[in-house]
Parts: sequence; structure tokens; C-alpha cells
Amino acid sequence: MKKQVTLFLTLFLVGCSKPYQMTQKIDYYPPFINLKQSDFYTDVGKPLDFSNITGYDDFDGLLPTSIEGKIDYNRAGNYPLKVICKDLSGNQSSYDIIVHVQEKVESVISTEQPSLEKVSCDSRYAKDSSKACDWVDPTLLEDFEIVYSNDVSKELCNETAKSLEQDCEIILQNNQKIWGYGIKNRES
Repeated sequence: MKKQVTLFLTLFLVGCSKPYQMTQKIDYYPPFINLKQSDFYTDVGKPLDFSNITGYDDFDGLLPTSIEGKIDYNRAGNYPLKVICKDLSGNQSSYDIIVHVQEKVESVISTEQPSLEKVSCDSRYAKDSSKACDWVDPTLLEDFEIVYSNDVSKELCNETAKSLEQDCEIILQNNQKIWGYGIKNRES
């Protein structure tokens, strides 16, 4: 009986002497990048601030991101970049974006009358035959927040309107031909 008790105590004590083993969770998944858009627009000379773009990981919580690529804010163009987020376990995710650097378009509306040779518009489509055919009613332009009146105005207007979640509208001159494009004031 003494041998049985000794054997039992030996087995019990040996079994209890094993160190406690902790179960360790492993992070296999990359973080999520908090972005809702892939296109960003700015004017030449106006750098964008990407410091508010963050990542989130179910193990590590809120994480910073970094931007890979180069932008020349002094030159108009489309610049592809990559937003990267890496968690503490080394898992990495990325998100491709494009920064559209645009020439700042400032519309200059002339209030001067055209040459005296042609002050009226002979077009049957003219809204006001006493004005020049290429005349644009300044009161019409007051409804617009942004006005484009150059060769690439339609494309610029559409891109800007898309980024502002608004519509690009046609602006007609007196003879009902296209003069330019504009984005109306939000109050209009």
C-alpha cells in the first residue's frame, strides 16, 4: 500500500509540475484602410493633407497609414499613389488612389461691349437681338459657384462636379451656342 501511495503522489506531483501554457492568438488578417474614394482633386500649388487617412485592425485598433508615390503640386497632371497600412503583426494592406492636380481655372467675364461694328446678334436663336451673339448674361452666371470657359472646360467641370457630388451644367451665350460650363451654388 505504501508503494501505491508513493506512486500516486509521484504521478500527481509530476503532473502538477508542468508549467502553465498560455494560448496565443495570431493575427492573420491585414488592417482595413478607412477610405471611401479613390480620386482626389486639387489645384496647382495646393498640396493635399492625407494625415486623416487611417487604418483599423481587429487586434491593434487604429493604425497610421503611409503614402507611396510622388506628386508635383506645381504641375497639372494625374498622379497614382498607394496608401499603405501595416499592423503590428506585419500584415499589410494597400489602396490605390489618384490625385488630379488641375490648373486653376478662373473665369473672367467681360462687361465691355464688343466692337461697335457688331453690337447686335442676327441669329434667330438670340435671346436678346440687341446684344452681341457671344454675350453671356451676367445675372445668369451669378447662380454658379464655379464657371469654366476654356477649351477643356467640359472635362474639368465634370471632374470637379463629380468630386463635389454636384452636376456640371452648360452655360449658353446669347445665340444659344455653348459658352462654357458651370457648377451651381448649392443654395440655387
